[in-house]
Amino acid sequence: MSKNISPYRMIIFLILCIIAVSCQCQKSLKIVPIREAEFREEQSLPLDNSEIKSIVEFIADGGVHRDDGFQASVEHEPFRRFLLLFTEEANLTYGAFKALPDLKEFIDAEDPVQDVIDARECKGPRGINRLAYRFRDFWFVFMVDKLEVDGRPIKDSERKFSRLIVMQVLDRTEKTK
Repeated sequence: MSKNISPYRMIIFLILCIIAVSCQCQKSLKIVPIREAEFREEQSLPLDNSEIKSIVEFIADGGVHRDDGFQASVEHEPFRRFLLLFTEEANLTYGAFKALPDLKEFIDAEDPVQDVIDARECKGPRGINRLAYRFRDFWFVFMVDKLEVDGRPIKDSERKFSRLIVMQVLDRTEKTK
């Protein structure tokens, strides 16, 4: 056996090492698409009682706007309690939102999905302006409309949520709270 390792074998070995390491380090990619109007409920923030009622009815209808009297077997009260957190203006900046102690019962505020595709807008996101959280079988997408003040960027923790979009999850295989 030769003491010298051929350059060809060394390259093959390095490529195999890179592939092995990259396979172990991959994090699954989650993308949340904004659905058609029939399959989403969108409200301005902060929410009032009628907007909460509208969102809860949408959830009760199984994530579809319809007037056929059908009600999905969805427990309404946890959704209503979750939505009540967004009735106060003070809870709508990202920093205050993440610090809400009651939020931990519903979602992990520290782990949003930032890859939210909104094909209704002519440009993609400029910075972090769409954060999606999954609670049970629904996505709650918090939108930030204002990223700058007088041409200066707003810090992430001071960005204020202005809209909420609720949609049913398409892939229900993943387990959530």
